[in-house]
Amino acid sequence: MTANDFYRYFIRCAWPGRAESPASIGRKFIQTLDDLRKIDPVLGEWGIGDNRTYTGIPLEDSRYNIESIVENNVILDDYGDPSPDEGYHLIGINSRLENPLVNSRSVSFKVDAGSKWRNEAEFRIGDFDIAADPSILTYHLFKNALSVITTHWPCPWATASAFKSEYWKSSSAPGIPPMPYSKFHLAWIGYLSAPLAVGFTPPPSLLSERTPDEGWLISAVDTRLDPTDPQHMTRSRQLVELMIERTGEISTRRG
Repeated sequence: MTANDFYRYFIRCAWPGRAESPASIGRKFIQTLDDLRKIDPVLGEWGIGDNRTYTGIPLEDSRYNIESIVENNVILDDYGDPSPDEGYHLIGINSRLENPLVNSRSVSFKVDAGSKWRNEAEFRIGDFDIAADPSILTYHLFKNALSVITTHWPCPWATASAFKSEYWKSSSAPGIPPMPYSKFHLAWIGYLSAPLAVGFTPPPSLLSERTPDEGWLISAVDTRLDPTDPQHMTRSRQLVELMIERTGEISTRRG
């Protein structure tokens, strides 16, 4: 199976430039992993990658020196020198698996934070060329993981989405036109922070609920998003259009 043969599922969010100390980033990273552990047993055991030592450090060992781990993972400039203005890169991987990066049950959580220009976070099951085990691609897991991430990181918006190369060229759902390309891809669950939700009235065709920070969580379906299901894709398109309208992202077709 090649990467073009399956859909990849992930959560992604981004936020504007925000200088932040390694101690603050590390504290939030640990809190995020701790809360993800509570969602599902597959998220129960994490290791944190260290760029300098090229090793995975068990979460329990990382708690006591997380600030130095973050400092070790500072972004390097074009000359290979530390560039704190560009932020820090952290990755957590469920370390209970043998060879977690090539396992269908692998889970990763990545953060680029502390940059003065752009920051982002991503949660993923499987990898670019590894199809995720469908038994853990559940609505419960992704909805709660999205809520954890948006609780700890300053995301104005976030989406759980499905993605397959060139999804904007052809549709897998009979009778449904291809989804135009956007950063939301085939949206499954969306989050709007309170500033983006001012005056928002959720459409009755989508599932919606308020979040503790007075934002909104909006879902296309409450099962795993199926890109071959016409009803799922009709609702996914509604969610994508809503996210574009609220965030100001312009949908641009590629290729």
